[in-house]
Amino acid sequence: MKPGDIITAIATEVTVYGIHCVTEEAKPGLLLIPYISWIPCFNSCEQFADPGDKIEAAVRFVDNQSGKIALTHCEMFDDPWASNQITIGSRFDATAIRHVESSDRCGDKPALLVRLIPGSYAMLCGEHSEINLGAVVPVTVSEVNEQTRSISLSQTKSG
Repeated sequence: MKPGDIITAIATEVTVYGIHCVTEEAKPGLLLIPYISWIPCFNSCEQFADPGDKIEAAVRFVDNQSGKIALTHCEMFDDPWASNQITIGSRFDATAIRHVESSDRCGDKPALLVRLIPGSYAMLCGEHSEINLGAVVPVTVSEVNEQTRSISLSQTKSG
């Protein structure tokens, strides 16, 4: 296993700062919070994954002494900030990933974690329990903080 290899890892422990996982070869890995999404959409990885979840990731670094692997998810994809894809008014057909009971980005209220584009996730504030996971959710970027690379979304009404 070497840097750049794409792997599937299984989450074994989810903490605030990262996701501990194991590779298919039973090697320990760690996916730290800054390497999950190009958009910082949560302050705890507990809002992104649960133990047992499969995560596609790329190898960033292998510690040959310990055998531990540093992983990245977002760096498998182009940085949308570099190509100016994320601006106020940008519309996306996002994918519903998981319902979050208490999202720090939404004032500790319920939210729906969505994938805008590969490697870029955001919280859609509100209950949204009627939306099935995997469903396409039309959203519009309503606020952008380029300094922190954070955004706010609103659901785009169809029709």
